[in-house]
Amino acid sequence: MTTSAFFTLIIDYIGTFAFAISGIRRASAKQFDLFGAIVVGFATACGGGTLRDLLLGQTPFWMCSKDPFWTGGYTYLLVVLFALVVVTVLGRWLLRINDTIFIFDAIGLGLFTVVGIEKSLQFGFPIWVGILMGTVTGAGGGIFRDIFINVEPLVFRKDIYAMACIFGGFVYWIGWHFGLPSVLLQILTATAVIGLRCVSMKYHWTLPVLRRDVAEFDMNDLAPWRRYAAAGTVDDFAHFNLSVVACSLDDVETLNETDVAYVELATGMEEGGLTPSRVFIKAACEQSRAPVRVMVRPNSQGFVYTEEEFSRILNDIRYIRDETMAEGICLGILTRDNAIDFERMQLVMSQAGRLKVTFNRAFERTNQLEAYKQLETLGVDCVLVPFTPEIEKLPRAPITLRVAGGLSPKQLPALGKAGLTHIHMGRAVRKSLNYNSSIDPVKVWEFIHV
Repeated sequence: MTTSAFFTLIIDYIGTFAFAISGIRRASAKQFDLFGAIVVGFATACGGGTLRDLLLGQTPFWMCSKDPFWTGGYTYLLVVLFALVVVTVLGRWLLRINDTIFIFDAIGLGLFTVVGIEKSLQFGFPIWVGILMGTVTGAGGGIFRDIFINVEPLVFRKDIYAMACIFGGFVYWIGWHFGLPSVLLQILTATAVIGLRCVSMKYHWTLPVLRRDVAEFDMNDLAPWRRYAAAGTVDDFAHFNLSVVACSLDDVETLNETDVAYVELATGMEEGGLTPSRVFIKAACEQSRAPVRVMVRPNSQGFVYTEEEFSRILNDIRYIRDETMAEGICLGILTRDNAIDFERMQLVMSQAGRLKVTFNRAFERTNQLEAYKQLETLGVDCVLVPFTPEIEKLPRAPITLRVAGGLSPKQLPALGKAGLTHIHMGRAVRKSLNYNSSIDPVKVWEFIHV
C-alpha cells in the first residue's frame, strides 16, 4: 500500500469516527436506545460513502474492505461501536464542549470529502466527478442522520454545508492541477472544508433563500406590512436579534426551524418563570440547534433569596456548567432595597465559568444606570430591559441591551432607530399569546425580519 493510499485510509477511519460521534450524539438528544444510536451512528458514518460507491458502480466499501489492520468491512462497524463507547464513557466531558456535535460533524465533513474525491479518481473518473462524489460522501451521511432522527436535513437549509464540500473540491482541483503531493493535497482540502464550515457558522454566512411566490400565501391572512415580505426575500428587511423562551421540547423543535439568536429554557412562565427540570435542560440543550441559556430562579416571589435558595442557585449553575451543553444562564439577584446584590453576583460569576450570564428583568426595579455600571464590572454579558425612556441613558456596549416585555412588531422600527436590535420574546410569539399555546414560527419571523 502506498503512503498516499495509507493516509487516505487513516482519514477514512478518523472521518468515520467523527461522523459516528455526530450521529450518536444526535440520537442521544432524541433519546434513542443503544440499538437506535448504533444505527444512526453507522448511517451517518457510512451512508455517504455507500451512496457514492453505488453511484460509481462499486460494491459499498464497508462490505468488502481490506486493510493492513483487519480483513473484511467489519472494521467500520467496530469504529462505530468504539464511538458509542466514547460517547457513553466520556459523555460528561463531551457535554462540556458546547459545540460537540458541530465539531465532529465538521471534521467528518472535511475528511469524507477528501475520501470521496480520492476514491473516485482511483476508479478512473474525471476530477469533476470526484468533486461531486466528495460532496456526496461528505454530506450524504448527514442527510441520512437527519432523516433517521426526523428533522429537516441540514444540507437543504441555507447553512454552508454541502457548499463547503464543493469549495474543498475546487481547492483539491487547483492543487491537483499544480501537481501538489497527494498527502499535502488531502490536508489542504480537508482544512478548507472544515475551515469554511466553521467560519460560516461563526459569522452567520448563509446561502440566499429562494424568492417565494406571492400566490403561495393567502393575502387575507397577512397583515398589510407582511404582504411586502411575501413578495420578496428575507434579505429585503432589517434583521433583529431575537431570543425566545421555550417551555417544552416541542417549543425547542419549532425554534430549530427559525433564526433565533438563542433559546431561553424556563418553566412556570405564568408565574414569571422558574428554573426548569434538569431532565428538560439536558434534553433541550442537545436538541436545540440554537445556543441555549437557562433561567435560574428558585421561586416566583421576587429576586431576593434566602441562603438556602441562593445555595440552590449555585448548585443549578454548577450543573448547567458541567453537565449540559448550555451556552449561558439568565437570572437576577437583588437586595431588599432593589439594588444589585453585588456580593452574591460575584459568587454567581465565579461559578458560571464558561457560561454567559444574562441579568433578567429584575434590572428594571433598580437604579438602572448605577446597576448597569455594577453589572459591567461583574462581566455580565446581557441585560433584559423594558422599552422605556430610561433606556436612552444606558450605554449600548459592552453589555448587550436586550429589550423585553410586551413588544409588538409595530414598535421595532422605533427600536432600530434607538440602536436597539436585540429583543427577547415570550408569549408574544405564541399562537394564543399565552404559554399554554405553541410557538408560532410566523410570529418569530415577524420579529426577526422587519
